Amino acid sequence: MRIEVFDEGKRVINLIFPTAVLFNSLTAKITAKMIGKAMNGKAEEVDVDLRELTELSRNLPDSAELSALCAEIRRFKRRHPGFVLVETIDTEGDGIKITL
Repeated sequence: MRIEVFDEGKRVINLIFPTAVLFNSLTAKITAKMIGKAMNGKAEEVDVDLRELTELSRNLPDSAELSALCAEIRRFKRRHPGFVLVETIDTEGDGIKITL
């Protein structure tokens, strides 16, 4: 995965992350635990937005489902190298581009 940040049309930040490191079963387990802990800690607040997040958190995927998703992302990257996930650039040339 490549993350590029542009300022006035020039690339100022270029981060490269190996997809296998970002999307693996260990990362999926850690992410599932972090999401669960974050949602449990904030579920006690009474804010409307947090109540909506609490409702959403009841349907969060577990680590096995996240592992399957990670495997599918890695397979997609092999079949479609250089796939652009996000690309936003404003009129001044500032923006970001995330490539799988």
